[in-house]
Amino acid sequence: MIKSFIAGAITGAVMMVLYGREIAEYLQDRTFGFRMRAAEGLGAVAQGVGSVKNTVEAVKDRVEDGFTATRGA
Repeated sequence: MIKSFIAGAITGAVMMVLYGREIAEYLQDRTFGFRMRAAEGLGAVAQGVGSVKNTVEAVKDRVEDGFTATRGA
């Protein structure tokens, strides 16, 4: 059991030394599209939040203006 673990660890280390850069480049290429779509989605969410913020501020300003007008009368 321990011998198998040690053999596997050594084999994994050798494979990473020999093929580590190729594996990293492969994963980089394969995940690029996913990361781009995720970034675009987050950008859309940020725009939506900004729009909601503007709407809430506009409503707040209208309510405050109405409150001030009725209070001053």
